[in-house]
Amino acid sequence: MGPNGLGTVIVLWLLTTAVVGATVWFWHFIGERSIRGIAARIASQVVVIVCALAAATATLNHQYDWYVGWGEVRDAVFGVQASAAKGETKVAGAKAQPRIDAKQEKQQDNSAVVKYRATRDATQRDLRLAPKPGATGQYVRVTVPGLTGLPQSKRLGRVIVWLPASYTDPTQQDRLYPVIEGFHGAPGGPLDWARVDHVEGVIAKAVADKSVGEPILVFPDYMPGAVDTECLNGGAVQMETWLTRTVPQWITEHFRVRTSADSWATMGYSAGGWCSAMAGLLHPDRYAASIVIGGYFTPELTNWNPFGTAGPPARYDLLQLAADHAPRTNLWLQVAADDPTSGKASAQLARVARPPLSVTTFNQPGVGHRISVFMAALPVGLDWLGRTLPSFAPAKGASS
Repeated sequence: MGPNGLGTVIVLWLLTTAVVGATVWFWHFIGERSIRGIAARIASQVVVIVCALAAATATLNHQYDWYVGWGEVRDAVFGVQASAAKGETKVAGAKAQPRIDAKQEKQQDNSAVVKYRATRDATQRDLRLAPKPGATGQYVRVTVPGLTGLPQSKRLGRVIVWLPASYTDPTQQDRLYPVIEGFHGAPGGPLDWARVDHVEGVIAKAVADKSVGEPILVFPDYMPGAVDTECLNGGAVQMETWLTRTVPQWITEHFRVRTSADSWATMGYSAGGWCSAMAGLLHPDRYAASIVIGGYFTPELTNWNPFGTAGPPARYDLLQLAADHAPRTNLWLQVAADDPTSGKASAQLARVARPPLSVTTFNQPGVGHRISVFMAALPVGLDWLGRTLPSFAPAKGASS
């Protein structure tokens, strides 16, 4: 009976009910106005509160699978951070590799520099970037047009962009950067990457450790107005197209980024892991690599379903795609076997993958489905990205 099991939930709620009943029954015995009576009443109320909180937490954990082993609970109680030290890496399908030669990529980048120089310079002026933001860079918010079919709000078309410190360095104004497009979990929003995940620190450490070259991070909001689109195209909402076409094109026009697919990658966790895998597998012409943490491989619709009882189109079954029509791209998957949300599906994708698709799995035993686990795995994925695509390698990624 693990911490996320139904049995644990039932036991804790029964215990809470018993404690409440006992407190009511014995209340008149501890009701005297004395120090001992006051202390007894306080203690009984604390026990009731602790039991109720434990039962409520277990109920939520049963629903979301944050902690799947008692060892994880113990570590959380004693402040031990989640670690990726016990993970094991394996490769399935084809060998991970880039797809474009350096000469061709340089020609594409030079063409974009000429075409978009004025727009890129104007964007840097208009955003009033901090000239010296510090080692962890800076975040900016931009609005990318093109979304329809959703309620109008300030979040519609919102994209959070993280720029490394070197972006505003006067000595590096001709430098071009690779891009990682990141997808948050659900519920949530793109600011989670900064406010909850503190991904800028993860990236800064990975760069300092020479695991990966400095990228630009792009975090689009695929849940405007709390509508969970699952990054799909459906009805009047063309979220997939906006995420994988409109946003990359807008970023290319307005920031100093590399243009080829070998310089673009995706990453995401939980629902964002699904989005990362979907974008990478369905759009290998745009992204050459995807980091998928705690993800799944068929959409899970909640408060938005334009497909009716028929469900989403078959093209969104990524397991079938990987088995029957595998694209030429590179995936890095965190496989947490004990995570009911993603473990089995991630292992299955690795099993069915066929060349030219390359799937590198990072197996983490005994961990659940929560942010601290995701962020512990991310540096391993970034290290893989730096070794897989030359544009993200520390040495070449630092050049223009």
